[in-house]
Amino acid sequence: MNIDLVGRIKNISLPYSKPLLPLFEAVINSFDAIEDSAKGRDGQISISILRDTRQTRLEIEGNEDISGFTITDNGIGFTSVNFDSFVTSDSEYKLSKGGKGIGRFLWLKAFDSVNIESKYFENDKWYERAFKFQLSEKGIQGGEAKQIQDRQTITRVDLMAFKDRYAKSCPKKANTIAFRLLEHCLSRFLDSKCPSVFLIDGKDSVSLNEIFLANYKKSAESRKIKIRGVTFDLLGLKLTSAEEQNHCMHLCANGREVTSTNLTTKIPNLTGKLHDETTGDFHFVCYLSGQYLDENVNQERTDFLFPDTAENDLVHPITLEDIFKEVSKEVTAILQPYLEPIQARKQEKIETHIQQQAPQFRHLAKYMTEELENIPPGVSDEKLDLELYKIRQKHELKLRQESDQFLKETAESEDSAEYSEQFSRFMEEITEAGKATLAEYIIHRRLVLNLLEHNLKKRADNKYPLEERVHEIIFPLRATSNEVPYDKQNLWLLDEKLCYHYYLASDLQFENIQPILIDNKKRPDILVFNHPIAFVDQGPPYSSVVVIEFKRPMRKDYDEVDDNPVAQIFDYIRDLRDGNKIDKDGRPIQPPSGIPFYAYVVADLTKKLQIIAENATLIRTPDSMGFFGYNKNLETYIEIISYDKMLLDAQKRNRVLFDKLNLPVKFTIPGVKMKSITEY
Repeated sequence: MNIDLVGRIKNISLPYSKPLLPLFEAVINSFDAIEDSAKGRDGQISISILRDTRQTRLEIEGNEDISGFTITDNGIGFTSVNFDSFVTSDSEYKLSKGGKGIGRFLWLKAFDSVNIESKYFENDKWYERAFKFQLSEKGIQGGEAKQIQDRQTITRVDLMAFKDRYAKSCPKKANTIAFRLLEHCLSRFLDSKCPSVFLIDGKDSVSLNEIFLANYKKSAESRKIKIRGVTFDLLGLKLTSAEEQNHCMHLCANGREVTSTNLTTKIPNLTGKLHDETTGDFHFVCYLSGQYLDENVNQERTDFLFPDTAENDLVHPITLEDIFKEVSKEVTAILQPYLEPIQARKQEKIETHIQQQAPQFRHLAKYMTEELENIPPGVSDEKLDLELYKIRQKHELKLRQESDQFLKETAESEDSAEYSEQFSRFMEEITEAGKATLAEYIIHRRLVLNLLEHNLKKRADNKYPLEERVHEIIFPLRATSNEVPYDKQNLWLLDEKLCYHYYLASDLQFENIQPILIDNKKRPDILVFNHPIAFVDQGPPYSSVVVIEFKRPMRKDYDEVDDNPVAQIFDYIRDLRDGNKIDKDGRPIQPPSGIPFYAYVVADLTKKLQIIAENATLIRTPDSMGFFGYNKNLETYIEIISYDKMLLDAQKRNRVLFDKLNLPVKFTIPGVKMKSITEY
C-alpha cells in the first residue's frame, strides 16, 4: 500500500489551542531514545527556542515571535530500526510505550519542514544520517546512513517555520513553555532515572529538572481510586510557582498530559492559592492516569474518545462526568485541612447575610444545603444575593415538580403512611417557601422607607430634592395602574387602602386619562378611582376618588393666590365634579352628585403652608404634623400630611413586620447608592 502524505496530514486534527503539541512529541521521542540507550541520568536533552529576530517591528528581547524549535539529545539515534519506523505510517514500533506512530505527522501540521541529523552506533560501527521531512511527493529527502569516525551519539531535530495560526497561539515566554513541558512530561521528571533537560532561549538556559524540584511538591503519595470498578492512579502535587494560576486536574494517557480542567469549577471553596506552613502558598495540581485513559485517547492525544455524559454514549462504561465526580471527591479529601477554614468563613458570611440582610432566603439553609455549599467563598454581598436568588429559583422549581408528582398519586397511595409522611414534609417545605416570599416583600418595604428618608434630606448642593423624586418612589411618573406592576407601586406609604384601587393615573393630563375625557391639560400628581368608571344615569360612576399632590421638601415660596396647594387640589376636584367631561362623541355629560372625594397634600409644614391651611379653616392634627378638614360644598375630605408624618406613620405600621424578621433599623443594600426606586 502507498501512503498519500498530504492526505494523511490533512486528516490529522491539531487544534490551534495546542501549538506546543508537536514540540512535546519531539521531546518525548528524545526521552524514549535515551531510555533505549540505557544512559538514564547521563542522558541529556536540550530544547532551543528559535525566534524571529528580523527587525520588522520593535520587540522586547525574549518576547519575539517563535519561528521554531531545535531538540537535541544523546539517545540511541536514528538506527536502521528507528529510521524504518519513522518512514512507516502508523508504525507500531513504539506501541509498548504508548506510541501511536503519528507524532511526527503533527510536526508537519504546525511547521513547514523538519531537518534531522543523527549520529549513532550500530553493528560495531558509527554512522551519520541526515534528512529533511516535509510535505512533498516523497516526504523525505536524504536519509542514507553514512559511516563516520566520530564516536559520539547525538540527534538533532529542527522544527522549522512555525505556521502562522499556530505561532500566534504559542506562548512567547520561555518560562511558560518550560512549565507546559513539565505538565506534559511530568511522569518522566518523576522518574529517578530522568535525564537532564535544558531549555535554551538565546543566551539564557534553564534546567527543567531544577524547576521541577523547586516548584512541585508531593502533597500525598500516589493514590489508587476506582471509578465504576476500574482502577486509576491519582498523583497530587503542590505547585508553588507563580506561573500556574489555577488548581488543575490533568488527564494523562501513556505518561503524557492530554487535557486539563480547572478544579475550582468542580470543588466548592477551592479558590485562590492555598497555604501550607512548610510549602508556603501553592496551587494544587493532580494527574490521573490508567489503562482506561490509555485505551481511549484519540490518535493525536488531544482528547479522549469517551463522552462527557452517559446520555451521549452507551458504549464506554466511564464518562468524563464520572471521572470529574470521583476525582473531585478524592481531591476534596486530600485538601480537607485547607478547605475547612474556608468553608467555615463562608458559612458564617452566608448565615450573617441571611439573618441581617436577606431573611427571604432563610429557608434555603434547611432545604438547599448542598447548593449553598457550592457558593464560591469571598463573594461580595451583591454577588451573594444573586447566588441565593438562583438557588431559590431552583428550589421553587423543585417544589413545582414535587407538586406535580403528588397530584399524579393514586387515591390508594394517599391512604398510606409513607405518602402521608411525604406529603407532610412537602407541605412544610412549601410553607417555608411562602414565608420567604413574604419576607422578601417586607424587606422591600424596609428598603423603600429608607429610600424615602434618604430623598427627604438636603443634597450636597444645599438644596432639597424635587417632589418628583418622592412621587416616583410612591408611584412611577406618567403611567397608569394598568402599566405598572403591583410590586412597583408603593401607595402603602400614604395609605394601605390605596393599594386596592381600580384605576390610577400618575402625572397625566386630564385629557389623556381614559375614559373620563376631561378636556383640559391640568395634571394632578396622582388620581385614584376606587370603582369601575362608567358615567351612567343611575348610581355613582365610582365609589370614591382620591387626588394626591406632592410639593418639594421644605418648600417655602407658596403664593396664596397662584400657587396655593389647597386651592389647586380643589380645582382638580371641581373639574372632576362640575361638568368639564365629554363622552366619546364630544358631548358634555354630568355625573351624579354624592361621590366622596379625598384629597391629600403631601409637603413639609413650612410657615407659609401652615398659614394657607389655617386660612382654609383646616384643623391641626393632634400630633401637630398635619392638617385636616372637610369641604361640604365639594364633598371632599382634605388632609395636609407632612413628609415626616408620612414616613413615621409608615414605619410604625410596618414595625411589627420588621421586628419579626429581626431587621435592623437601618437596612440598605451595600454598595448601592439610593437614587431611584428602580434600582431595587
